[in-house]
Order: sequence, then C-alpha cells, then structure tokens
Amino acid sequence: LSERTSSGYGTKEHTADLLALLDALHLERAVLVGHSYGAGIVLRAALEHPERVAGVVLVSPFALDAQMNATLRWARVPLVGEWMFATSFRGFSGEKLQLAFADGTRFASLAAMDEVEALQSIEGTDAAALATVRGMSYGDVENRYASLTMPVRVVWGEADRVTPIRTSRLFAEHLPQATVTRVPGVGHMPPWEAPATVIDAIRAVLEQASTTATLDASSAHGSAP
Repeated sequence: LSERTSSGYGTKEHTADLLALLDALHLERAVLVGHSYGAGIVLRAALEHPERVAGVVLVSPFALDAQMNATLRWARVPLVGEWMFATSFRGFSGEKLQLAFADGTRFASLAAMDEVEALQSIEGTDAAALATVRGMSYGDVENRYASLTMPVRVVWGEADRVTPIRTSRLFAEHLPQATVTRVPGVGHMPPWEAPATVIDAIRAVLEQASTTATLDASSAHGSAP
C-alpha cells in the first residue's frame, strides 16, 4: 500500500531507503532480514555500511546476477518490458500466488488472490514493478559478499519454485561464511509456511551479534571477556 512514485526503484535506491529508515528510527545498528528480492537490499546495506549492520538473515534469497532469468532480462529492453508488464504482469495472479507455496491450497485462498489483484490494480504498480526489475543490480557487489564479517544465516525452502534451492550452491560460493538452514516441504514463503524456523534463525543471529558486541566492548576497555 506504499505510494507509487515516478522514480526511486531498484537495489541501490531501496538500500538508500533502508538506511534512511534506520536513521529515522534512530537505530545505530540492526540485524537485517531480507526475503527474496529483499536479500539483495540487506546485503548491499551490509557492504556499504557494515557499522550499521549487526547481522543478516536471508530468506529465499534473490541477490545474484545469475538468478536473473530470461523474463527479467527481456524486461530490461526498452518497449519490450513495457509490453510484457502491460500484457501479463497482472495476469495469472492466482497461479503466481500458488507457485510461492509448497502447499498452495493452504495459503492461496480466494481472499488472498483477490487481495493480490487489488494491490496490482493500484495506479502505477506496473511501472513501479518494471522499474524495480530494471534497477536490479548485483554484479557490482556480489563478489564482495564473502567479505562480510557479521553473522549471516540463510533459510531456504527445499520446495521453492521461485528461487529454487539449487541456487544455494552459488550462494555458498559467494557467502561461504553463511549458515544455511534447508526446510523440507516449504516453498518460497518460509515466513508463512515455517515461521518458527525463520524466528530461530533471527534469534541465532541476534545472539551471535550480542556476543560479538560484548567481546568488542570488553576488548575496547582492555578487560578479558
């Protein structure tokens, strides 16, 4: 339900928005959780401002250039993208919603489908979605993911059909320091299908970040932990 503006979409812009939100909330450091497209946002934020990020939790992550499929790449072509989004972005919303879950019958209710269609019908949604696709940028940062020193955990549904778990081998190359939790029988939406697992990952990163902060403080004061 956020407003649709004429610009300001893409990983770089959304990362700036995230950091501005931290400023507005007067949060010096935070554990950031990114789901799907959001994973690329929190990873970029952690790279650009590691002093602001105590830890990272990625859920069904989409944050590598190799994940850009043919549809997304064609959408970047002038006029072609406009035609694609004008003709098909709002179509098949029910099928798209079901695709996000291992058990589509449980969460992809008629009410949920109606809600998705209503949100997609808001003026400016097509343009905003297309601008976001065209603003996806990972090639300039993905080779630096391995340099992150804060705790990183990944939660990935083994039945994910949107960002298939086979991509995890690519993430292992770029994020060798990450702890990965594979969730059987769960699709692209672990926060809905396996919320306890996501909460456990967040709690684990919070505990790691707290321990690190305590050790750093003790070191700064010259005392043993």
